[in-house]
Amino acid sequence: MTAAARTMTVGPSRTLAVLTYLKENWVVLLPLALIAYLVIVPLALLVMMSFRDGTLVRPGGWTLQNYVYAVQLNLFWEALRNTVLLATIGAFGTVAIALFFAWLIERSDLPGRNLVWAAILLPVAIPGIFATLGLVLAFSPRTGWINVPLRDFLSAVGISLETGPFDIYSMGGLIFLDVFSGITTVFFMLIGPLRMLDPALEDAAAVSGTNYRTTLFRVTLPMLIPALLAAYIYSFISSLDNFEAALVAGLPGGIFLLTTLIYFTVQLQSPVDYPLAAAFSVFFMLIMLLFVFYYQRVVRVSVRYATITGKGYRPKRVSLGWWKWPALALTILYLMVQVFLPLGVMLYTSLLPRLMPPSLEAFSQMSLDTYRRVFEVPGLMRAVTNTALLVIIAPTIAMVLALIASWFIVRRRRLIERTMLDGLVFFPHAIPGVIVAIALIMVYLTPPFRFLPIYGTIFIIAMALVIGFLPFTTRIMNGAVIQIHKELEEASYVSGVARLRTLVLITLPLLMPAFLAGWILASARAMRAFSAPLLLGGRGNEVLVIRMYSYWDNALFPEAAAIGMLFVAIAAPLALLARRVIVQVGRLQE
Repeated sequence: MTAAARTMTVGPSRTLAVLTYLKENWVVLLPLALIAYLVIVPLALLVMMSFRDGTLVRPGGWTLQNYVYAVQLNLFWEALRNTVLLATIGAFGTVAIALFFAWLIERSDLPGRNLVWAAILLPVAIPGIFATLGLVLAFSPRTGWINVPLRDFLSAVGISLETGPFDIYSMGGLIFLDVFSGITTVFFMLIGPLRMLDPALEDAAAVSGTNYRTTLFRVTLPMLIPALLAAYIYSFISSLDNFEAALVAGLPGGIFLLTTLIYFTVQLQSPVDYPLAAAFSVFFMLIMLLFVFYYQRVVRVSVRYATITGKGYRPKRVSLGWWKWPALALTILYLMVQVFLPLGVMLYTSLLPRLMPPSLEAFSQMSLDTYRRVFEVPGLMRAVTNTALLVIIAPTIAMVLALIASWFIVRRRRLIERTMLDGLVFFPHAIPGVIVAIALIMVYLTPPFRFLPIYGTIFIIAMALVIGFLPFTTRIMNGAVIQIHKELEEASYVSGVARLRTLVLITLPLLMPAFLAGWILASARAMRAFSAPLLLGGRGNEVLVIRMYSYWDNALFPEAAAIGMLFVAIAAPLALLARRVIVQVGRLQE
């Protein structure tokens, strides 16, 4: 057979083989293609835009001018310095406080440990922007709940102040807001390692005559180094993505972070400059990628510090003695600042006709008129509906994609394919929400994608959230899929059941506790999301959290507080219901 004849024979055979493979595996390949589209296309266009001049509608030629201008801009270096400083100090404060409470609950005889555990979960039901606004009102230099009584007290002892003594619109204020925003998550990251820490080494130190303080710093904490380092890097990355506090407290104080600099470039300055914002974003992503890479390395080497074996063990609790009362007082103080102070301030503000410091006159003017005004303004129910749609659509898509991706990562035999997909779904962890939103704006306002009717709808916000959800949803599902032996699926295939039916009827029911837990966690994040709805939102796709911020931005503080209280009234019962559903599903699976 001639070479030409062989080529003619092999060509159709390969085509037929490819078509057969696509037909048999479309249920896996289609979601994977969607993941690649969601992650690669926006970021590729963002990087391309950073090398262009012109506008989104009429991109110009290729250039390096955006990067040259960015590195020559003093404001860029100032924002970079502020961002790194905030993340460095804020992450340290977050980890220190979270470790303190985790140690109290797991390794001490603190009174009411179970109640403290439950109370630390409360911030999960409170949107980040709501807590930020409440704390800003509490520590506002002139009218803050905390500052006004403090000034009166200081005046009585001969110290006269016109503002303060606390200034939330400062770098110290931003660090304070950042520290308190991430404690709950880091607490969960540290509670497990502390609970699983084998006390044999501590007992050995005690037998040798070492006091507990020395044991804590020379034995216990060194064994926790990987967990502490991973928690610190995670908190550092989260601080880099700080946006709510940077927008609400930073910009009014003239303090720029990288997130607010990017937001300012595409939303507030005139004319807007998307190519320059893209250059800022690329710099930002490179910094984030560096820390994400290091975070993964720390997690991988943590196995070297394992201390638990097959032997039975029991975590040792330390008697605090009379120190348990100061520890309990600090716990109550934390809960007051983190939960009850923002709730109290926002509730108080929502009942007033205008922003007023606490006084007898203010309490005499309280009414429900603000709530009536808020409900009478057109568009509120549309915002509620959009919020509900977002809470349902984004987590559902994210969890379905995570299920398929995790199944592929765990079941696929070729290491390079598994590694590439795992890297692809984890890559968005290095992309701040502001950058994801701007990338999607660039995609759906430029040819050829601008002809798709997505921009200005609730679906583009859901798309941004799905991209951000992929890293943690796939991590949840990876661990769950590993627990399901592939023999169950192979038995189904041998019986003639198609792959899609096998996934739906066999694999998914076995994974339902993890799937439902991931869906609920993603729903909570969708309800709290701020940066993507702010940048991608409009009249047709406005959600509750953006309506609250719009009132705030227009100095209508009682209206903003009323929307915030409505938001919490919806979110808190959902959080309690979600917890009950997870418990019930877990019992059914048992």
